[in-house]
Amino acid sequence: MQTLHRACRLATRAGAVFAAAALAVLALMLVLEVVLNSAFRISQPWATEYSVYLLGASLFAGSGWVFTEAGHIRVTLLSDRLSAPLARGMAVVTEAIGLAVASFAAWHMTLYALASLERGSTSLYPSATPLWIPQMMLAVSLWLICTGIVACMMETLGFVRPRAAAPDLAREI
Repeated sequence: MQTLHRACRLATRAGAVFAAAALAVLALMLVLEVVLNSAFRISQPWATEYSVYLLGASLFAGSGWVFTEAGHIRVTLLSDRLSAPLARGMAVVTEAIGLAVASFAAWHMTLYALASLERGSTSLYPSATPLWIPQMMLAVSLWLICTGIVACMMETLGFVRPRAAAPDLAREI
């Protein structure tokens, strides 16, 4: 179990690195677009299209890692008032629901990307990007969310020792 947990955490960390790189490329693209448009009245027709793809992929690719680091906002109004066993049971149930929803989205995004590949679908922009590429980036990113949830469930269920909890920044402010 420890090996699987390490693999899950490594995969989500790789997703976070990809998300950070995608955001850096996105920022550079947008700065380049603004400078070229302002200074030379030149527009890059691909900038809008690819910025949307990168934004979506970065949002989901980093979320699995954020989940493993306990960085998502959690409403603890009810769980704080429960006994430890009940709170853990509630955590398992909510993680299972989250895993089901994320798996559903990941599975159907994967099918959607494969259908686009089979049909040869391309974007409506002048670049005519094969749509399966950004769609598959989203699908992989959604699978990374599932991976992060699985890693957390392994800790919650006691299969592996939980990592040190992230600081509760809301209480420190």
